[in-house]
Amino acid sequence: MDIFACGAFGVYFVCVCVLEIVFERKNKNNNMSSIINNEVINNNNNMKQETTTTKRVPVGILGGTGLVGRMLARHLTTHPYFSCGPIIGSSRSVGILFEEIWKGKEEDLTNHYGNELWVADSDFPEALKGVEVSSLDDLLASDCRYVISAIAPRFGFLEDKLIEHGINVISISPYKRQENCLTVLEANHEDLKKSLLEKRKALQEVKSGIVPGIMVKSPNCVCCGTTVVLRALSDAFKGLGDVSVTTMQSLSGRGDAKYPADLVVGNVYPLGGVTEHTEALIGEELKAVLGNRIGNVSVKAYRVSVQRGHLIDVRVKTGCAVNDVDEVYSALEKFHPLQNYSLPTVPKIPLECIRDGGCPRPKSHHPGLDNKGLKISVGNIKVNDGVYDITLSLVVDNLAKGAFAAALQLLEFYHHIEQEEDEKK
Repeated sequence: MDIFACGAFGVYFVCVCVLEIVFERKNKNNNMSSIINNEVINNNNNMKQETTTTKRVPVGILGGTGLVGRMLARHLTTHPYFSCGPIIGSSRSVGILFEEIWKGKEEDLTNHYGNELWVADSDFPEALKGVEVSSLDDLLASDCRYVISAIAPRFGFLEDKLIEHGINVISISPYKRQENCLTVLEANHEDLKKSLLEKRKALQEVKSGIVPGIMVKSPNCVCCGTTVVLRALSDAFKGLGDVSVTTMQSLSGRGDAKYPADLVVGNVYPLGGVTEHTEALIGEELKAVLGNRIGNVSVKAYRVSVQRGHLIDVRVKTGCAVNDVDEVYSALEKFHPLQNYSLPTVPKIPLECIRDGGCPRPKSHHPGLDNKGLKISVGNIKVNDGVYDITLSLVVDNLAKGAFAAALQLLEFYHHIEQEEDEKK
């Protein structure tokens, strides 16, 4: 980080310290982290209080200039546990102000799709004013123990390089997903905890050289929402048989890579062609996360003229009889597998059921500003349609729950497990 970035951070640091002192004199019992982030969700009164000046852990971003990376950088500036470390972009962007790249890419998307379809994110975080895009070497020379990767798969080898240098990587990149424990916390956090403990034990036996980092992988954005609903249904109705999934995916699911406007603006574009393997990918990753909790999976995918939020149709056969719609709503509303974990990104209601007709809808119900987008909206529930026992629709925020916030959630969980294990020593 150059002298201008350091200066900006220094001003920010002093301001935070002054605010903390004033706040402490007024009310010593308030949560100190609220000074930094009034949006932090406190779901547990026993959550450990984190000071924003001494305990926030820097997190680097690999692929930080992309759409997901930009959103992640913003949220790291206000996270109670973590702070924004080096932002890594392509060689073309190194040394350029992050703000300049941010605004240029957002304007480019608006110009391509039009003002009616794409509203630019021009709210650049004050804490990142003056910060320049860093190189991978800058990251390796920093004190970052954690990196969140949103890099394109063709650059996935950079994740391997970070692991070799002892840096832990939380990745939403498709690179080597099937070689790692794919995790959606609400769906299979038990599997991740077991995997992390096994990896930690193996690394403790390394006698010389650099101890490698640990890789944690998040699946496709569709899976990040769909697996939560499927896990809830599986738990409630004695497992699931055949599953059919149809996705209507927003334009932001493509990131900064733009489709030709005539294919998607006022149109619907099937994603099952030769050039995209979205359907096969979703099916594979649903099985990877849920394992034997579900049977055979069929997937169809489409790109639609929506900026943000994926609408997903789910049809399932259950392991026991389903009597009425209310039974399904009740099972979904009671599902809260992470309620015992004090993680800032865990929403109070993982699955919000909407009983009104014509719901949920991506533009109306993608919860990007509600609980950091980790809540999933569910509705349009029907039972026993003659083929499937349950059919429903859900909306997942593909950029939050499907990407940057899912990575943050995994990082929080990993950090929590590390602290637990370190306290046992």
